[in-house]
Amino acid sequence: MRWYAAPFLLIVLAVVLTPPTLVASQSKGQQPEQQILSLTPSLSSTPAKVYLPHIAKSYQWPFSDDFSNPGGGWPSGDDAVTSVGYVDGEYRILVKQANYVVRAGHSLSTADFRAEVDARAVASTNGTYGLYFGSGDAGFYLYEVYNGQYRLERYNRSAKTWTTLTSGGNTVIRSGNQTNRLKVVRRGTYIELYVNGLQIGSTYDSTLGSGYVGLAAGAFQANFEARFDNFLLVFDATDMTTQAVGPRAETGAGSKLHLIGPEENSAVEALPFRIITVPMDILQPK
Repeated sequence: MRWYAAPFLLIVLAVVLTPPTLVASQSKGQQPEQQILSLTPSLSSTPAKVYLPHIAKSYQWPFSDDFSNPGGGWPSGDDAVTSVGYVDGEYRILVKQANYVVRAGHSLSTADFRAEVDARAVASTNGTYGLYFGSGDAGFYLYEVYNGQYRLERYNRSAKTWTTLTSGGNTVIRSGNQTNRLKVVRRGTYIELYVNGLQIGSTYDSTLGSGYVGLAAGAFQANFEARFDNFLLVFDATDMTTQAVGPRAETGAGSKLHLIGPEENSAVEALPFRIITVPMDILQPK
């Protein structure tokens, strides 16, 4: 009996040998007593048995949206602080008041993930745009870029404070009204930040766990507008999918506009924003 082992696979092959037979071979000119006897085994085999382990792993298809469908489920609405919705095949966040950050969600919650989006400023560049993640009752993370700079912050809901985890400048960040491809990868407590295909920063933080992922924009001055396109969320940081092959954003019910409200189905949240040039939190009436 012979055993063949491979990872997660065990094959048992039984081979039965019948008694060898004697085969005489005689070359031309040989005498009979010089004949050469060789052993030729006759083989018969039983069917191979294959034992496969039972392995179950759930897989969540990546989610994407090119914002071509105005009924795709992202929130649409207007109030004194913000105006959000679909415009010309993109998603728009207009922050009407200075020193606010506005987030728009789509009920996309995950722990480890990779999120990407094309983003740009429209007209005024006096603001930021980016991605938030890990959003829950305790707070959220916010990755944003602006005028060649980037930063990753953590917002504490109960204290209403912002903590900068990492920041800096990089020439790979396109300035002005040019489009930047932003990407966040999270594996456990490790967070990686990318712009236009290149990694520009990373850090460790275990404060917040699994939570919602979405879009965000903040204004240094009133009426800052950001546009977003080609959003992709892969629910596994090791999955190298570059485009969604599963569900896309389709018509969703219950799109709502919220100010300082819980993140539900599709929601907008406007929060006081930290001005970059002033080391303090700007607290305004909610």
